[in-house]
Amino acid sequence: MRLTDIYGPYRRALTVLACGLALALAVIPLPGGGAARAAGGGAADRDYAEGDPELLPVDVVVRVVNGTTRADGRAESVTLLETGPNRQPLASARDVTGQVVLRRLFLDETRAYLVQAESGGTPYFAQATGHDLAAGPLTIYVFETTTDRAGVSVSELNLHVRRAETDLQLEYLITITNSANPQRTVLPDPTSFELLLPDGAVGAAFEVLSGAAPQKTAAVAGQAPGRAALAVPLRSGTTRLRVTTSLPYNGRAHLALAASLPVTKLTLLASPADLRIDGDFTDAGEDAATGCRLWTGPALDADLELRWTVQGGSSPRIAARAQDGDDAPDGTTPPLAQVRRIGMSLAGWLVVIVAFAMVALALLARLRRSKRDRQDDPPTRRPRRKA
Repeated sequence: MRLTDIYGPYRRALTVLACGLALALAVIPLPGGGAARAAGGGAADRDYAEGDPELLPVDVVVRVVNGTTRADGRAESVTLLETGPNRQPLASARDVTGQVVLRRLFLDETRAYLVQAESGGTPYFAQATGHDLAAGPLTIYVFETTTDRAGVSVSELNLHVRRAETDLQLEYLITITNSANPQRTVLPDPTSFELLLPDGAVGAAFEVLSGAAPQKTAAVAGQAPGRAALAVPLRSGTTRLRVTTSLPYNGRAHLALAASLPVTKLTLLASPADLRIDGDFTDAGEDAATGCRLWTGPALDADLELRWTVQGGSSPRIAARAQDGDDAPDGTTPPLAQVRRIGMSLAGWLVVIVAFAMVALALLARLRRSKRDRQDDPPTRRPRRKA
């Protein structure tokens, strides 16, 4: 028996089956496809650009200016980086005074790039698109340094007090303004900023939000007892910090605050809104958008300590988390569990079902025609051979 004898009667059905499967594969999303394409930037883009004869290399000119004297600045290094979590370096130069040219770079005119100049151990940053870098030059300012903090203050300190099940979670958002004139970078001596945390606070974490990207920074012991400190350079302008910690809470807690720099504006957000604040704060009402109650505090001189009491507050409602494949407490199926149970997109399943239904109908029709043909045709008799 030949292969065509088997394939022939079912050719139409097999063709329909193949078309249905091909269409199903086209509409069913493949896992990781989008992520694989999204991760293909950086070096892959540069390889593509270098292979495109219509794109020409660009010389990027970077001017380093001393922001204190307005004369030519000096940097130990100047680096052009891609933006994003990886921040891949594209080109760099060392021991730069005044100006440097980074030659033959293939840049995307719509993408943002980062230029970093390190001067005196302090990094300074400037950001520009590929179009602006090609038009150039890009100016980046560096500053002379000092340890004098006469022009440095906390322009805003926002403390968020949030009640959890068994503790108070504290988040400090701090804006430090360096308005020294002439402009200078203030170096730690031995610290640059100290913050008094409440007694019993645990798990303090510090993060510098300014610069190229947020950066976690280890705290050091402060010069005053009970203070956590940072030893980071304070560049001219603003430096933003985030400090988080927690405090055991059984319905009443004593909080304290002090800073090594004067605090111009102090606000406190309490959540839930019925958390009571007893101290030198003014109730500014509830924020309908966040559900928190806003309290305003007094301006504080450097090292002046402020104490207050937190009481009450509704206990948080903690919903039980459904296990994989289980229903939620309200009887509904979590969306993630639904996705895992389905296994593929709904459109993909519909196409597969329709395709197999068409195949089944085609096979059934073929079998019926074959049976009818056998019944209609008379039996064929082979002629007898004469003796």
